[in-house]
Formats: sequence, C-alpha cells, structure tokens
Amino acid sequence: MPSDNGEGLNSFNWMEYLTLAEYITGFGSREPSREALCRSAISRAYYSVLCYSRNYLLRAGELIPEELTSGSSHEVIIQRWIKGRDKMWRKVGVDLNRLRRYRKRADYEDEYNNIERELHLSLKYARRIFEILESLESVSYTHLRAHETSLHLVCRLLLE
Repeated sequence: MPSDNGEGLNSFNWMEYLTLAEYITGFGSREPSREALCRSAISRAYYSVLCYSRNYLLRAGELIPEELTSGSSHEVIIQRWIKGRDKMWRKVGVDLNRLRRYRKRADYEDEYNNIERELHLSLKYARRIFEILESLESVSYTHLRAHETSLHLVCRLLLE
C-alpha cells in the first residue's frame, strides 16, 4: 500500500505514524492510513510477546536482568527460547524470531510488500506464543504443587 511520502516517492509516508499517534490519543481527528495501522499492529504484536516472554524467563530464573543490559537483549531472549527445555520452548523462540523480522520490516523499510499477509501472520504467531506461555505457566504451577510438602502447604496458605 505505498503512498506518496511528500517527496514524490512511492513509499510509506512516515508522517502517518504521527497521525496515528495523534488519532489514538485524541489529539487529532484525521484517521491514519491503513498501512500505518498495519505497521503499528505488527510492531505491537511483537513487543507484546517479547516483553511477556522476557518476564516469564525472569520469573522462571532462566534469565537474569544483567543479561538484558546490552543492545542485543532481543536476541538474548529469542535464543534462550530457541535453546530452551523442549519443543514448546523452541516454538516460542522460532515464532518470536519471525515476529522480530516482520517488526523490523514494519519499523524501518520504506516499502513493505505483503503487509496484510504478514499482519495476519504476526497476530497468529503472537496469539500462539501467548497460548503456549499460559500453558507453560499452568504446568509449572501444577508441577510445583505436585511436589509440595506439608511445610510448603502451610507457608502457601499463610501467604494467600
């Protein structure tokens, strides 16, 4: 969906992101272009699962905050999932990596062919990652409860 970017070029008009920001905050009345909406949705889908999966790794003790201080924190998170415990962990990593590629295209490339297709894939992969992480969390809790001793039970009940 290329448009005139104000310079006579047939590519994304980056000012559309400002129009989008103004529109969603109520500071503007002009609706943003479909392409700006798609690009933003692809980016947000990626960041939603990146941050959620990062927090999962931190809670599980699979990642320490110091590992996230470099400029490569996205890669650290993705690789931790890819090299993870089992097939489900690897699926999270592979899907995160796909989403990251789509996000980079959405955030940086002037021309984005197949944007609608990749938007639908981004939403599909993000939803699948959330579903996997939710199932991992419930399995982790069930696993912990299965090994709970009477002392742990008393402590847990006092904390609840």
